[in-house]
Formats: sequence, structure tokens, C-alpha cells
Amino acid sequence: MSAEEARGLPKLGINLVPVRADALVAAAGYAEELGFESVWLGEHIITPLGDVASDYPGRAINFEPGSPIVDPLIALSHIAAATSTIRLGTGVLCMPLRDPLLTAREIATLDHLCSGRLELGAGLGWMRDEYRALGRDWRRRGERLEEMLGILGGLFTGGPFEFHSGHFDIPPVLFGPRPLQLPRPPVHLSGQGPQALARCALLGDGWIGGAKSVTDITSIIDTLHAHRQAAGLPVDEFDISVIVLHRPTPEELRKLHGAGVHRVIATPWDRRGGPPFPGQSDDVTALRALADDVGLTTTPH
Repeated sequence: MSAEEARGLPKLGINLVPVRADALVAAAGYAEELGFESVWLGEHIITPLGDVASDYPGRAINFEPGSPIVDPLIALSHIAAATSTIRLGTGVLCMPLRDPLLTAREIATLDHLCSGRLELGAGLGWMRDEYRALGRDWRRRGERLEEMLGILGGLFTGGPFEFHSGHFDIPPVLFGPRPLQLPRPPVHLSGQGPQALARCALLGDGWIGGAKSVTDITSIIDTLHAHRQAAGLPVDEFDISVIVLHRPTPEELRKLHGAGVHRVIATPWDRRGGPPFPGQSDDVTALRALADDVGLTTTPH
């Protein structure tokens, strides 16, 4: 049990998406010094010029065309070299947009470079324009994600592996290096629809996403646990991570922990009542303010 959990708080991660590329190492290093459990970076391949608001499942799109969104696996590799204990998460990779072999290589490489600190958040993504730009079939994105997870698992066994489906045709291969975390780094799957929640519960090691209220997250957790129990899978080993796009209060964190949330990934920066757009902030003092709020063990200024 972490010190936070002992005080009725979930583990605390930091959403680094608002941080400028040249300040990522400083922000992650400071987060580690302050005692945060993890840092996370999400993924968008494109930021289209057209209107994509109708596709977005949230309240307001928090990027603009041309927002400097870094590749999470490359950026986390950079952070890995400057940190030693903080866990490094993707929140989330848009897996169906990716090639499974290249992604497997990047995941295994990063897990070695960070000495087994990788947390792999993965999901479908929500933007149809990204699927169109990369020539992916939006209607079959769920199938593609499920097959990619199977391919990662097969490659990471270290034995001969091949895979043949409507999406992928992989000849017999041997793959190395395997990740340090076996059978794979923890996989946190996103999504809130009925099919997505069933997939998360059955194929993931945890769930990651946003929630509008404690009632909403309680309903999501109940559904996930029901799917796992029906499949004979353990519930207590299934990790629940909630991303919040603000600086949470200790009371909010305690309520989420009481509802069954294991990790809250906070966004402690503010821009006119909301989080900054990606890559716009170099202010690391926001991390100290959150650490002070929740009583993390901190180093001197």
C-alpha cells in the first residue's frame, strides 16, 4: 500500500500533455522529487483543420489545429533517462492507428530503458479524421485493437509466433528483447460503451478514462467488476485510473478512492477555467501546489 492509499487517497499521477516539449524532463523530474506516483502522455497523430467537435465524447476539445502534441513513447524514453522511480504511462495510445510490430518494438524498448516502469494506457481514440488520414477502418477499430493485444502477448512470450487475420498477416518470427515486465507491461484500456467496458475487463489489466462524477465512475467500476467476475477473473488485481483535467482537491480524491479508484491522473495547470492546450506550459510550480494540497512527502524548494 502506498502512503497516499494509507491516508485514504488514490495514487497520484500527473498528466504532462499541457507541458512544453522542452520542459517535459524538468516537470517529470520535479514530479518524481515531490512524490507523485506516475507521469502520463496521451496521443494524437493529427490535429485536423476541420470541425471534429461532433466526434468528441467530452465537453470541449482541449487542443487546437497545430497543437504541439509529442509522440508519447519517444517523449517517455527521454523522460526515462532523467528519472529513476516514477512510473511512465501512455494515456492513451490510439492502438488501432498503429502497426503492431513497430509498436511492440517501441514498448519493449521503452520498458528496458525505464527499467520496467512502463504503464501502457491504450484505446480506440475518438477522432474519425485520424482513421481516415491513416487509412484505417473506423468501423473495425475494436477488432483491430483486440488483435493487436493478442499480437503483443504472442510476441512477448519469446517463442516462435505468427498471426494471420483480416487485419494482419505476420509470418513466423522470434521477437526480442522481451519487456522487463512479463508477460507484458500493465495494460490499461479505455472506453465507456458496453462493448468497450467488456473488452477492458476481459483483455486489460486495468481501466483508464475520465468520469463526470463519482456516481459515473461507480457505475463503470461495477460494470467492469461484473464482467470480470462472470469470466472468473480477479477483481482486486484490476486497476482503475481516472484522468481529471483540473487540480483535484483532497476531498475529491478521497471520494474517488472510496468509490474504488486506485489512481487519479491530475492536470494541475489552468487556462481560463480549463487545462492548457498541449505543449503550452513550462510552469512546474503547479506540481508543488498539488503536492502541498494532498500532503505528499516533498523535498525543499
